Amino acid sequence: SAFYQTAFLQAVHDTDRALGALFSHLERHYAEGDYLVCLYSDHGVPIFSETHYIVDAQLTGAAWMMRGAGVPEGITADEMTSTVDIYPTLAHLLHFPVDANVDGVLPRILGGTGREIAYSNFLFPTKPYFLAARSAAHTLFLETEEPVNMDGTVDLSKAKTAIYPRGHENDVAYQRDDPALRAFFYPRVREFLKSIASNGEIFPPPKESNA
Repeated sequence: SAFYQTAFLQAVHDTDRALGALFSHLERHYAEGDYLVCLYSDHGVPIFSETHYIVDAQLTGAAWMMRGAGVPEGITADEMTSTVDIYPTLAHLLHFPVDANVDGVLPRILGGTGREIAYSNFLFPTKPYFLAARSAAHTLFLETEEPVNMDGTVDLSKAKTAIYPRGHENDVAYQRDDPALRAFFYPRVREFLKSIASNGEIFPPPKESNA
């Protein structure tokens, strides 16, 4: 609605003013190489989306801005990143080691390999499982028919999948049935799903209040 859009834009304005005050203080008291500011969000917002889908570009696109030691100045990087990439990025800029089993990768703009695919998923008991796997040009959507169980598992045997160009996600007219795209996405999505397989954890059922 217009109300939420206006509230969002006001919040962006307020954040900009707060960051301005922070940077003014840093510039007065510190050298550029003495600080690092990392601003990020864990997900996007649906208020500018005409049709809401839990893993669409509006909800999964997130802010990530950096300033300070080692960060290229005045550049907007046009590459895919993921929340898990923040850790190796901070490690690179602040010079501390990262173990080989860390999921994140260093973005290309900072001299890393970057990523060829980014994953966004919705995993919540009693709801279907949703996954979006995005390359630079295409998106694979996966949605299960069965809801996620209380132990975090879900039946993938009847999952629906579809591949679209990035600019036309979930538009049936643009759905791609391409063996080359399936050969790219399917093995990578399988490996991702294996990496989040249940380790025996159980989501506790809601408890009744004694009040």
